[in-house]
Amino acid sequence: MQEIRFYAGNHLREQADDKDAWDMEVVERVEQIVCGTGQITEKDTGYRWNLGITNDWKMDRDPQTGEFIVAYRYGMGPNLPNMEAVRTTIIFVMGLEPFQKKQAA
Repeated sequence: MQEIRFYAGNHLREQADDKDAWDMEVVERVEQIVCGTGQITEKDTGYRWNLGITNDWKMDRDPQTGEFIVAYRYGMGPNLPNMEAVRTTIIFVMGLEPFQKKQAA
Protein backbone atom coordinates (compact mmCIF):
# COMPACT_ATOMS: atom_id res chain seq x y z
CA MET A 1 0.00 0.00 0.00
CA GLN A 2 1.13 3.52 -0.74
CA GLU A 3 0.11 6.34 1.58
CA ILE A 4 -0.38 10.02 1.05
CA ARG A 5 -0.77 12.44 3.94
CA PHE A 6 -2.30 15.86 4.36
CA TYR A 7 -3.40 18.27 7.06
CA ALA A 8 -7.00 19.44 7.27
CA GLY A 9 -6.76 22.36 9.67
CA ASN A 10 -6.09 20.82 13.08
CA HIS A 11 -7.00 24.10 14.79
CA LEU A 12 -10.50 23.79 13.27
CA ARG A 13 -10.78 20.25 14.65
CA GLU A 14 -9.81 21.48 18.12
CA GLN A 15 -12.59 24.08 17.98
CA ALA A 16 -15.21 21.50 16.95
CA ASP A 17 -17.69 20.29 19.57
CA ASP A 18 -17.64 16.75 18.13
CA LYS A 19 -14.15 15.87 16.90
CA ASP A 20 -15.26 12.47 15.55
CA ALA A 21 -17.98 14.14 13.46
CA TRP A 22 -15.40 16.63 12.16
CA ASP A 23 -13.07 13.78 11.19
CA MET A 24 -15.95 11.99 9.49
CA GLU A 25 -16.80 15.06 7.44
CA VAL A 26 -13.23 15.09 6.10
CA VAL A 27 -13.40 11.34 5.40
CA GLU A 28 -16.72 11.72 3.54
CA ARG A 29 -15.33 14.50 1.36
CA VAL A 30 -12.20 12.49 0.51
CA GLU A 31 -14.33 9.43 -0.30
CA GLN A 32 -16.33 11.50 -2.77
CA ILE A 33 -13.11 12.63 -4.46
CA VAL A 34 -11.38 9.24 -4.73
CA CYS A 35 -14.36 6.84 -5.01
CA GLY A 36 -17.61 8.75 -5.41
CA THR A 37 -19.77 5.98 -3.96
CA GLY A 38 -20.70 7.49 -0.61
CA GLN A 39 -19.85 4.21 1.09
CA ILE A 40 -17.56 4.26 4.13
CA THR A 41 -16.98 1.36 6.49
CA GLU A 42 -15.39 1.91 9.88
CA LYS A 43 -12.98 -0.77 11.09
CA ASP A 44 -11.44 -1.78 14.42
CA THR A 45 -7.95 -2.67 13.18
CA GLY A 46 -5.52 -1.26 10.65
CA TYR A 47 -6.71 1.80 8.79
CA ARG A 48 -9.82 3.17 10.50
CA TRP A 49 -12.00 3.57 7.40
CA ASN A 50 -12.51 1.66 4.15
CA LEU A 51 -13.61 3.97 1.34
CA GLY A 52 -15.90 2.87 -1.47
CA ILE A 53 -17.03 -0.64 -2.31
CA THR A 54 -13.80 -2.18 -3.65
CA ASN A 55 -11.75 -2.20 -0.42
CA ASP A 56 -8.85 -0.62 -2.38
CA TRP A 57 -8.90 2.80 -0.65
CA LYS A 58 -8.36 3.15 3.09
CA MET A 59 -8.10 6.15 5.37
CA ASP A 60 -6.95 6.99 8.87
CA ARG A 61 -5.80 9.91 10.98
CA ASP A 62 -2.38 9.97 12.62
CA PRO A 63 -3.05 10.81 16.28
CA GLN A 64 0.46 12.21 16.82
CA THR A 65 0.81 14.49 13.80
CA GLY A 66 -2.87 15.14 13.09
CA GLU A 67 -2.39 14.27 9.42
CA PHE A 68 -5.03 12.38 7.52
CA ILE A 69 -3.69 9.31 5.72
CA VAL A 70 -5.13 7.97 2.48
CA ALA A 71 -3.83 4.62 1.29
CA TYR A 72 -4.38 2.79 -1.99
CA ARG A 73 -3.83 -0.93 -2.37
CA TYR A 74 -2.14 -0.64 -5.77
CA GLY A 75 -0.26 2.60 -5.08
CA MET A 76 3.31 1.31 -5.30
CA GLY A 77 5.90 1.56 -8.07
CA PRO A 78 4.74 3.34 -11.21
CA ASN A 79 1.61 4.59 -9.44
CA LEU A 80 3.56 6.89 -7.08
CA PRO A 81 3.08 9.96 -9.33
CA ASN A 82 -0.64 9.16 -9.49
CA MET A 83 -0.81 9.05 -5.69
CA GLU A 84 0.84 12.46 -5.47
CA ALA A 85 -1.71 13.70 -8.02
CA VAL A 86 -4.51 12.37 -5.79
CA ARG A 87 -2.98 14.22 -2.82
CA THR A 88 -2.76 17.44 -4.81
CA THR A 89 -6.37 17.05 -5.98
CA ILE A 90 -7.66 16.45 -2.43
CA ILE A 91 -5.80 19.48 -1.13
CA PHE A 92 -7.01 21.69 -4.00
CA VAL A 93 -10.67 20.59 -4.06
CA MET A 94 -11.02 20.81 -0.28
CA GLY A 95 -9.19 24.16 -0.08
CA LEU A 96 -6.53 22.84 2.30
CA GLU A 97 -3.48 24.60 0.82
CA PRO A 98 -3.01 26.94 3.83
CA PHE A 99 -2.74 23.98 6.23
CA GLN A 100 0.03 22.04 4.46
CA LYS A 101 3.62 22.08 5.65
CA LYS A 102 6.11 23.43 3.15
CA GLN A 103 7.89 20.65 1.26
CA ALA A 104 11.69 20.58 1.37
CA ALA A 105 13.28 21.49 -1.95
